[in-house]
Amino acid sequence: MTAKGARRYPAAFALLAAWAVHDAEEYIRADNVERLRFSSPVDASSLRRAIPLMGAVVATASVRGWVTDGRSPTYQAAVAAFGLHGFSHLAISAVNRGYAPGVATVLPVVLPYAWWAWRDLAGRDRMSTGRAVAAGVAFAVTAVAGCHAATAGVTRRRRGLPPTRPR
Repeated sequence: MTAKGARRYPAAFALLAAWAVHDAEEYIRADNVERLRFSSPVDASSLRRAIPLMGAVVATASVRGWVTDGRSPTYQAAVAAFGLHGFSHLAISAVNRGYAPGVATVLPVVLPYAWWAWRDLAGRDRMSTGRAVAAGVAFAVTAVAGCHAATAGVTRRRRGLPPTRPR
């Protein structure tokens, strides 16, 4: 207990640890994104630039989970998003009939963590399933789009291309 009486939720940092293991694999194997049979809008360079940005997002969500004893909607959405993200890697790998960056850590790290965290939060009356899934989808889409949009601007500038302008 802290001086204010609030409990801390140290398990929230397990999200950051699981994410770090998973995204280390994605970072190391990013060159494989360019070998996928179905084209990806992301190249290895922009993927490697987006990973640290996503790390900041996940770290923020982990801290929010810690200071709110797991009650933070941001933390809960990040837990749901991380688990759903694991299924996206499995789908990309299945569609391409082979390895896709990140898929090697889905079964041993991503899904077990997400399942454990989800059950722990639900068992402590912290997680509302329907709301968490919807928030997780919104969190994932927003975070991934934001990180990749930020790196797209850096990539365009490095290649000497003008910034994209809305039509």
